[in-house]
Amino acid sequence: MSVEEMQLTPLRPASADELQAQPEQRSNTLALVGLSVLQAERAPQRFEPRWFRAWEAQLYRKAARRTGRRQWDFSRFSQDGGLDAAKSGYRDTLTAVAQAAKQAVAAAEASCGRRSARERMALLYFDFWGQSSHLEQAFNWRDSFDLDVIPKFILRDQATEAFSCKVQAGRGAFIQALRMAQSLLHSGAADSVLLGGLFRSFPVLCFAEALSSNAAERAWLGRGGQHNAPLVERAGFMVLRRGEALASARQPGLLLGAPRYLQAPAGREAAGQWLGERWAEQLPERRALVYGGHYPSSLLDQVEAGAVAAAGEHWVYENICRRFGDSGGLNPLLALQRHAERKAATADTPPALLSLSDSQGGTWLLRGE
Repeated sequence: MSVEEMQLTPLRPASADELQAQPEQRSNTLALVGLSVLQAERAPQRFEPRWFRAWEAQLYRKAARRTGRRQWDFSRFSQDGGLDAAKSGYRDTLTAVAQAAKQAVAAAEASCGRRSARERMALLYFDFWGQSSHLEQAFNWRDSFDLDVIPKFILRDQATEAFSCKVQAGRGAFIQALRMAQSLLHSGAADSVLLGGLFRSFPVLCFAEALSSNAAERAWLGRGGQHNAPLVERAGFMVLRRGEALASARQPGLLLGAPRYLQAPAGREAAGQWLGERWAEQLPERRALVYGGHYPSSLLDQVEAGAVAAAGEHWVYENICRRFGDSGGLNPLLALQRHAERKAATADTPPALLSLSDSQGGTWLLRGE
């Protein structure tokens, strides 16, 4: 399958055969050799509806009623935001994107040595909302291009010469980019891949997404859970190479397997039992870590925690949204960063499994060790 066919876009969603296809385990392993995630320095600010933003206020009241969350907290990249959680500062956002990419590449060079002039690096970029420069009130077309298409300053600063693109937005963007990275690296089209993106917490869009997730969760689990996390803007990138790169790395890295897609059954008890069985297939070891909570919901937390409790003391569960706040499509990078820190601190850290469930029961499983 070509690189273009592996790219999942709104015009051509993944087919059932592509989602179920399982490449050979060893041939598709990836080495994570550099990782950086930056977040807004401001403390989360409570959202207050304003009379002159009628649509935003209406969605806020509806989201508060449907999700059971009365206080919505936002942490945003901004210099001029003041006490208004709805204001944004996109200049700080672009600065954070550039810094996160630079730090990830620097970490990769510290582990694997400086890049040679012949090394071909690809950039796979994603954000959560897609084209949103009109909400940022961008000053010129150059900033709009960086926000809506792809940050051209990364292409320039990191000298990316291999195939680069922006992938589909949303919570599934990380997995889509990871599958593209596997294809690029193992087909020989690139020597390394800089993969990452940005999460911006526009209140009006966050309320709409919470309402949509709650409705989908009601259809999947019978009722909707409470929205249980603040919304934190983050920029994050990681550098990937072929799996054999870890053998000569100066610092410990993570070995990522091929992501596996499955559909959980409807109902809380059935979904919890199903998750436990699927996790056991991916984690035959006696000790393992499970990172869940891909989207903020108290009900998903209960389902995943119940699956872990049924397995006894074999697994340690951590809910990413509950621990770090919700950062949309960057939540998997937070889980990988958490596991990398554990592995750097303790040599015998057990393998980990990222369980990335959406509000409709679709689940991607990604093993890292």
